[in-house]
Amino acid sequence: MGTRWSWSRGTERASAALALALVALAAGCTGGPSPGGSATPSTAPGRVAAGPSWTPVALPATGAGRPVVENVAACAGRWYASGGYLAADGSTRPALWTSGDARTWVELPVRPTSVYGPSQLLTSVACRDTLVVAIGATSGGVHANPRVSTWSGAPTGPLSEQSAPFELFGGPDAIGVSRLAATTGGSAAAPAPGWLILGAWRDANGQAGAAVWVAPDGGAFRRVDADPALESGPSGPTVARDAVAGPGGFTMVGSAGTQGNVVARAPAAWASADGLRWQRVPVPADGEDEEPQRVLADPRGVLAVGVRGGGFGAWRGPAANASVDGSGAWRATGRFGGFAGTGLPAVSGLAAGPSGDDYALVGDGARYRLWSSPDGTAWTERQLPVAVPADGVRHAVLAGAGGRLLLGVEDGATSRLWAA
Repeated sequence: MGTRWSWSRGTERASAALALALVALAAGCTGGPSPGGSATPSTAPGRVAAGPSWTPVALPATGAGRPVVENVAACAGRWYASGGYLAADGSTRPALWTSGDARTWVELPVRPTSVYGPSQLLTSVACRDTLVVAIGATSGGVHANPRVSTWSGAPTGPLSEQSAPFELFGGPDAIGVSRLAATTGGSAAAPAPGWLILGAWRDANGQAGAAVWVAPDGGAFRRVDADPALESGPSGPTVARDAVAGPGGFTMVGSAGTQGNVVARAPAAWASADGLRWQRVPVPADGEDEEPQRVLADPRGVLAVGVRGGGFGAWRGPAANASVDGSGAWRATGRFGGFAGTGLPAVSGLAAGPSGDDYALVGDGARYRLWSSPDGTAWTERQLPVAVPADGVRHAVLAGAGGRLLLGVEDGATSRLWAA
């Protein structure tokens, strides 16, 4: 955790490096049965079930360079793709695209306000009702340190960069920021907590650990980097990977180092009513390398999916607004898939999709694969629109809403989108 990553995906890569070390130590592990959930996927090894039906979609061309899609999101009947344009000379500029059906897209106007804003890429995006918020990042200054800011605006634009001091997201103790989460609902008497940014920060003892940034209005974020529940301890670093939010607060998932083992991770979850004060929620562990990496809320509660041993697995928690007091019980559910190749295995997307199933997009070290489950226990591998090898792909992202899915793949040469 000593390396400082230049922007939002660096925090995830630093965490994933632990998994690679574990794979090297446990070569030959294929994710066989163990306590805490079924190890048998619904599809036989090597067989992939049909569906969903994918349609390629294109972003509008502007002549400013090729589109680079960094993330996707959906809410309130609208879809968003964030990123920017990459010109032939290597320069970049921010961009946000939106669609009412995930098929026909328009670019929203963006308004940078800082020196670095015009060259940022929007690395993460979240939305709620009438507001869209994104994280922008680029390298700058004498030492090419990350220059991070937030952007916000109405669903129809413009998206405006919000001014913030460099030390809010940067400085000598900064490690990185990653994902955004937004609460929904609330009322005048009991307003929703607002917006949450996940990341990592170095504490007073110089140890890296989980940190968050909170803003009720999506504009002026406040960093929370010294909460006892989030800070790393003697057993190892805490890592915040993803969060889900409801009217009652936030549920966040990730991992913590295990005592006496610098490689393995133990699954971790946190709950907060306002994003400012957190409680650790117990998550059952099998003693393997385990880390929930993506989380969503569905009608059955909260579902998290991540790395478990030599494959992938799921954990089921209570409804987001039922766990903010730290009393909600988590349980391990189904296992699926296995690791292959030499890449870092990770879950890169989790979304509600067709037929009420939840869909997980995972990289197994050799290629990306799509799995679906009606309950988080039984998992079936599904067809992707094209083969997506892990080698060369910068990232693959997934969003879902209203029984539809949106898949994005950026391979360093082109960004491609498909809707289902």
